[in-house]
Amino acid sequence: MKIKRAIFILIMMVLTMQLFAGDFEDQVRELVKESSPDIYNRMKVRAIDEWKDDHEMILYTITEQCNSFFYVLQGISSENITIIVNSILDWSYDQETLAKNLDLMNLEIDREKGTFSADWILELDVDWTMMAYTLKQQIEAREKY
Repeated sequence: MKIKRAIFILIMMVLTMQLFAGDFEDQVRELVKESSPDIYNRMKVRAIDEWKDDHEMILYTITEQCNSFFYVLQGISSENITIIVNSILDWSYDQETLAKNLDLMNLEIDREKGTFSADWILELDVDWTMMAYTLKQQIEAREKY
């Protein structure tokens, strides 16, 4: 239930910000920065590590990651969860982040009750741009057959 509330709040905040001006991508970046600071900080650290002193590319990378994060959140549904889980296997940065991501998923499965929560998505450390790309491509392919 937390994930649905978080997604709803994110969507409403973005729609409200669109009404009042500014660049949409900047607004999404700021929204992720405020609402999911841990994810934003991981994006920022990775972008700085990759681009060093190229501030334009750092900003571009962070912005793309934030937009993709928002896209993945919008795509969360029981119909898409397998695509998301499979893309986590492909787009975790390394074995250490993959293990952490798998642990996050496993913690949210209540085997006794048979329930599953997607709140762990808000804590993932993945390449959000590639996650969004994979989600989009898989959904488009699924809709063609």
